[in-house]
Amino acid sequence: MNDIASLTSADSWWGSFLLISTLIVLIGVVGEVVAELTKLLDGRPSLKTFVEVSSALILIVGISGELWGEARTSSIGDQISGFLNVKAGAANDRAAAQPKKKQLTQMSAPEI
Repeated sequence: MNDIASLTSADSWWGSFLLISTLIVLIGVVGEVVAELTKLLDGRPSLKTFVEVSSALILIVGISGELWGEARTSSIGDQISGFLNVKAGAANDRAAAQPKKKQLTQMSAPEI
């Protein structure tokens, strides 16, 4: 049980790390778009600037979706883990309540 707890803890930590890292990238891309938009508004827009801004906006949408999807996936994974832990605990309780049976390897020849 200790291994499951440590794996769950590590998974939770790395899931949070991934969410924070994606959020940092999103903030950086938004900053780049703001910088490009100010250039776009100051002068005559070129095709290159249009492609750069459009690409950055597409990145923002994609990274936002990735961040949202990762958060949902992490939440669902935590719920599944919790459900499986409850089920395993109930199975262990049922097994402990059952009368002990002799294993086949412990029986002598006449008992078999």
